[in-house]
Amino acid sequence: MPASNFYARAIICIVLSLYLTGYIRAQRNGGCEQNYRISYDISKYNDSLRNADFRYALQLTQPDSQYRKGYLLRRIIAYDSLSEIGRQAVYEFGEMQRRDLDAFYGAFCGKWRWVWTGSNWGTDDSPKLCNCTREIEITPDSIVYRENGQIVERVGYRLIRQPFKVGSPRFTVQIPDKPCWMITIDDEIENWHAGRVAKKQGAKFLNTSWHLGCACGCQEDVYEKIE
Repeated sequence: MPASNFYARAIICIVLSLYLTGYIRAQRNGGCEQNYRISYDISKYNDSLRNADFRYALQLTQPDSQYRKGYLLRRIIAYDSLSEIGRQAVYEFGEMQRRDLDAFYGAFCGKWRWVWTGSNWGTDDSPKLCNCTREIEITPDSIVYRENGQIVERVGYRLIRQPFKVGSPRFTVQIPDKPCWMITIDDEIENWHAGRVAKKQGAKFLNTSWHLGCACGCQEDVYEKIE
C-alpha cells in the first residue's frame, strides 16, 4: 500500500474516532441499545406541514423509500401524537416496525457459510487462509456456530431496532457476553476486500460488523446463505 494512502486512512480513522466519541460512550453505557435520542426541529412545523407530510408518507410504498417514510412519520409523532393524524401516524409507524421485523426474520433465519473476515484495511481471515469451514444456523431465538462441520457453540440472541432506523436495512443483534452485531443482508458486498473473495452472482450475503466501541477499521464477517 502506498505510504500516502496509509497516512490518509490513518487520518480518517483519527477524525472518526474523535467525532464518534460520544456515540461510542453511549453504546458502552447502554449495551447494544444506543443511549441517545434523535430530535426534530419542529419550531416552524405546523398543522399544514403535518398534513402534507402524512399524505406524502402514505404514498411512499417502494422498498427504497421506507426510510424516508419512517422519518416523516416520526416527525409527525414528535409534533403531535394525539390528534387524529398523529394517532394514524403512530399506527402506521407501528405497522412499519412489524413489517420490518417480519421481513428481517425471514431473511435472517437459515444457514450461512462464512466466506470472509476483515475490515476496510484488508482481509484478516478466509476459508482459504485458515483451511477451515465455519457456518452459522439461525432460528428466531438462537444461533448455532459450526466449525469444520462440528457444533462449537449455541447461543440465544435478541434483535434490536432503534426507531430512527425503521425503514433502513440495518438491525442490531445482541448476544450475551459477545460484541454487538450490526447486521445487513444484501445481494451485494459493501466491503471491496470481501468482494474480491466472495463475489458471486445471485447470492445473499450476511454482513456482521462488530461495531461496539469501534470507530474505524471495524472487524466484519461476511456469510453467504446456503439454506
